[in-house]
Amino acid sequence: MSLATGLAACQSGPHAPAPTVPTSLSVAQPQTSTRSQAVSVPGTRPAVQAWMKTAEPVQIELNDSVAVVGAALAAGVAAKARPGCSRLVRAAEALLALPPAPLPALKEELAAGARDLHRAGLTCLAGDEVAARAHLHAAQAARTGSEERVDKLLFGTAADE
Repeated sequence: MSLATGLAACQSGPHAPAPTVPTSLSVAQPQTSTRSQAVSVPGTRPAVQAWMKTAEPVQIELNDSVAVVGAALAAGVAAKARPGCSRLVRAAEALLALPPAPLPALKEELAAGARDLHRAGLTCLAGDEVAARAHLHAAQAARTGSEERVDKLLFGTAADE
């Protein structure tokens, strides 16, 4: 019952206001509930949200360690990059060790290039700057477009193409 209808029903007698007549602006349009909209978007499912909350800090650590190692290798100071290289190895291992995602292909897209990043960290630790840079470049190529594909999986648009 709308507020106007409720007030009209409460007031009676000769001085009661005339019931309001809805205009085109005040007609309530049928709305789909937020809950029904959320169910249709895969990324809003509770299992997907929980998995993403687990994966997010792992992904951030991987990105941070890549930045440290990449900068050190670009500057040609692999010896100073050793702590970063160890960090990169651990971050890549953590990403690869994530449990399966509730959406098909989600983990694979988030882990794109992780094996190359792991190799980059290991070769960096071994002091092989050339191989470490090559693995970083391979990982970058593998990860190109993965963020967009993750968004498509989460928003349910991956099958639209």
